[in-house]
Amino acid sequence: MKWINTSERMPEKPSLKKYEHVPCLTSDNRGHVRILMWNCEHECWDDEDGDDIFYNQDIRYWTPLPQAPID
Repeated sequence: MKWINTSERMPEKPSLKKYEHVPCLTSDNRGHVRILMWNCEHECWDDEDGDDIFYNQDIRYWTPLPQAPID
């Protein structure tokens, strides 16, 4: 897993659909790790309730979630 600094780039929009989210593992400036959704239209992180988190400067690193295992 490679962490990407948010100052380098943010997640890319996966397709041409109108409204999309990209699930990511994120790390904030306090070292807390959690799963957030990158909101491609508003260019901000969404929490688990789908609320926009506009303090993007707090999120320092992100990495895409791995694919779930298939049995």
